[in-house]
Amino acid sequence: MFDTSFWNADIRERELRMWAGLGPVGYRVRNVIVSILLMMAAVGTFLLLSTLVSLYPGTGTVVRGPGDRAVQATGGACVRVGPLSGYGFGHWWDCDAILRDGDGATRVVRRVGPSALTPDDLGRTVEIRESCRDGDCEYGRAANQWLAGRLLAVG
Repeated sequence: MFDTSFWNADIRERELRMWAGLGPVGYRVRNVIVSILLMMAAVGTFLLLSTLVSLYPGTGTVVRGPGDRAVQATGGACVRVGPLSGYGFGHWWDCDAILRDGDGATRVVRRVGPSALTPDDLGRTVEIRESCRDGDCEYGRAANQWLAGRLLAVG
């Protein structure tokens, strides 16, 4: 029924012994449990790597984009994200901001994160870094670019 040419004889014999010992239903239940555990391990690994990358406070544009530039941001309303999110494990802040660039242009940005701004920045003007490519912008604090390269190598 299935092409088992990629299995070597030892694996096939071990699986047949396990099937004989567990029975057809037990063998399938065991395979479902193993599959669920492997999926949980994959999700856990993704969240762990996301956490490591999110710990970097910069824009993360070392490899994939133009250099970042300084903008003045006035913090607005913040939302706490976590304990599990696209940023990984932990609690992070996504804040609204009013940005002013060097030319004096002003624009409102929703959701500057992860924790580029915090509730402590509400109403204050702070300098953050902005990196835009094809209309999609990333925001972060000024940070060591070598650290970003190492984190991108890990993630």
